[in-house]
Amino acid sequence: MTDDIKSYCSFCGKRGDDVLVLVAGPQVMICDECVKFCGEICEQHRITKLVRDALAKAEAIVPLATFSTTQAGLTTRGETA
Repeated sequence: MTDDIKSYCSFCGKRGDDVLVLVAGPQVMICDECVKFCGEICEQHRITKLVRDALAKAEAIVPLATFSTTQAGLTTRGETA
């Protein structure tokens, strides 16, 4: 690929001279900054999925709609009853 053909990031539009690395794919390029940003987005989605899965398991053990502070032996202030 020559410098005058697609020497810019297909995502943010930065030129190759303005970034550390441009990674070439089929008919696209992505800069190191966009790769890092995409990694952060994927990590956020991974964490969200872990939290959702943990909540689903907790609800399967003790359905939140039927759980009360009295059943847990707590007062409304969080003290032991």
